Amino acid sequence: MLRSVREFENVRVRLSDGQPCGRVKDVYIDDQTWTVRFLKVSLDPLRFGHKQILVTPEQVTSFADEICQLNIGEAELHFCPLDSSYLPVCRQYASFSSPGVRASHQFGREADPHLRSARAIRSYSLHAGAEPAGIAADLLIEVKDWRVQYISVEQVEEKKRVCFLIHPENIERISWSTQRMLVRSLEPVFSQSEVEPIPLEIAVA
Repeated sequence: MLRSVREFENVRVRLSDGQPCGRVKDVYIDDQTWTVRFLKVSLDPLRFGHKQILVTPEQVTSFADEICQLNIGEAELHFCPLDSSYLPVCRQYASFSSPGVRASHQFGREADPHLRSARAIRSYSLHAGAEPAGIAADLLIEVKDWRVQYISVEQVEEKKRVCFLIHPENIERISWSTQRMLVRSLEPVFSQSEVEPIPLEIAVA
């Protein structure tokens, strides 16, 4: 089933015994394979303190009806890495610009230049050569194999919004410093209304 990344935000997370433990705050994606590496979960502060952790797709048994069901219990939850253990590119740059961090290099794990925050890149502009070609309005993920199947591109033409989907393999490079995604081709796969089931939060004008 295709799910919009926008849907992931604030989805409730439950442990294997059915107890709620927090909410999804972000999705971390590998921009080489276009697969989901981690879900960033903000834990219930009353039960676990103010802590954000990373869970892997292998720890998710289902993602439906606004619930992300995990196959781990409370004991295993404490062994999940903190979100500071694996920083996406946008947070790597932010950490380098913070006072004192540049000297200490305390990133937890080795920096990964291909780990991307879906929230960060969702509003990046697309460019075909030197020409602007719209914005990356959304990412559509197939939760069966946790792969990004499509990128939703939004363009404004004559004061009308047009949305269509492209394959992520069309992305040649992503630049955090300019917040751009350089594309090889903008040939649409579908207009967004032709793909079902997709939550159409961005309607075709």
